[in-house]
Amino acid sequence: FEALDRFNQEQHHQLSMRIGISSGAVVAGVIGTSKFAYDLWGDPVNMASRMEQTALKNTIQISEATYQLIAVNGNEKQFEFSERRQVPIKGKGKLKTYMLKLA
Repeated sequence: FEALDRFNQEQHHQLSMRIGISSGAVVAGVIGTSKFAYDLWGDPVNMASRMEQTALKNTIQISEATYQLIAVNGNEKQFEFSERRQVPIKGKGKLKTYMLKLA
């Protein structure tokens, strides 16, 4: 987000960004017959999109699945998180998510 801050200052803009991350099994493949595109499908793709949509401005929001992967692998000390409870996620209801705190 530092690069975005610099850009905003230099260009006199007020752009912001949100990032969503989720984890899990997906299906990948090439689609098209004349113009090829590589794509991913699956619930983690949809959840990552929902994480981005419901994130606060200039934050990274991760799903419970991603948080558990980080915690289970002992990497939670490398990152700092704040828990968000009862975030309404389209098609899922209210879920617990986490915000990655940036230094």
